[in-house]
Amino acid sequence: MPTGGNLEITARKKKGNVEISFQDEGTGIESEDQANIFEPFISTKEGGTGLGLTVSYNIIAALGGELELLQNDREGACFQVTLPIGGK
Repeated sequence: MPTGGNLEITARKKKGNVEISFQDEGTGIESEDQANIFEPFISTKEGGTGLGLTVSYNIIAALGGELELLQNDREGACFQVTLPIGGK
């Protein structure tokens, strides 16, 4: 969020998993960029390495979970992490 803003974090238990959502008030992710956001070295930020989401995705997957970009009508981006309760 280049100009600041709020980050809303929510968590809930659902079917043996915990779902954690991160909703920010940043600039969001353009629809044409969404298909490649978890690919390494893809960045739309000045000076970005394109590794943050890739590394996060791989760590969460190694724990038996999922990381996804959720579609909603709010400003910014919303990511959801789903992890199994008790580990993989």
